[in-house]
Amino acid sequence: MHIGRGETDSKTECVYFPTPGWFAPDPTTALPPPCAEIKSIPITTISNQLSIEIASNSHEIVAAAPAKAPRESEDSRKARCDAKYNTCLETERIVLDDGSHVDFAKEFIYLGSLASYDLIDDSDIQCQISTASRSMGALKNLWDNDNIDMKTKYLFFLAIPINLLLWGCESWALKETAFDKLDVFIHRSVRRILKIKWSEVMDDHFSNKKARATFFNIPDSRSMVAAIQLRFLGKALRHPDPLHLPKQLLTAWTDHPRRVGRVKMTNKKSLVKALKKMYTTTSVTDPFNGAACCIDEK
Repeated sequence: MHIGRGETDSKTECVYFPTPGWFAPDPTTALPPPCAEIKSIPITTISNQLSIEIASNSHEIVAAAPAKAPRESEDSRKARCDAKYNTCLETERIVLDDGSHVDFAKEFIYLGSLASYDLIDDSDIQCQISTASRSMGALKNLWDNDNIDMKTKYLFFLAIPINLLLWGCESWALKETAFDKLDVFIHRSVRRILKIKWSEVMDDHFSNKKARATFFNIPDSRSMVAAIQLRFLGKALRHPDPLHLPKQLLTAWTDHPRRVGRVKMTNKKSLVKALKKMYTTTSVTDPFNGAACCIDEK
């Protein structure tokens, strides 16, 4: 273990994984919901949460409920959880008997994937996008070489940038915002390989769908991820060992309800979305193995 000593930082770090209720907003520090200033007369015959609004130009009495609190944005939630994680007792520095110490981190890398303390894949997805972007820059001479046919460039694009982009996506719990980020990288890269300028996109209305169709009908990120997740699901379910760990994890459940503050999107929901996509489109194109995930329309 490369632990810290004195002023030297610890290379060995711990990660604290809180319970789902830990991420819920603190009701004692939450701001009151905004509401309009109205003239009201409280009465005891109705609920304490209601008020009597007296119209200024009439004698009508209207019972009005208070406005709902605004929904917390993802950036605000992330900042609030990070601040709470950095200051909670569970993440304080561990000091050993010999004076050395071990610090806590919010993220760690395991098998090429970035795991976060809140079990949300946004950091891992952004890391994969950055890695794939660097690979696009490293292959600049390949994209600019006019002596290489477009089919070869297409195969290289699938083998390196797309493979790095979707590395570990079998376990991702993807929200629509994450799919949009993946699509932005794919469409930007396709336009780069096809040498389509932004002025052409604006003036000629060259859509993303048309760019994908020109580049050998490469699918979008939703179809790619669905194909890879379904391929993994099929391999796990066809495994002959009934005690195979992925098979047990896929079929495990608990009878307890999920607590408030839980993660909204889970890997199970992502797999269900992939299955629904297959059954609604009758074919999910696997960019690496062709149309490997198909069903009979009947």
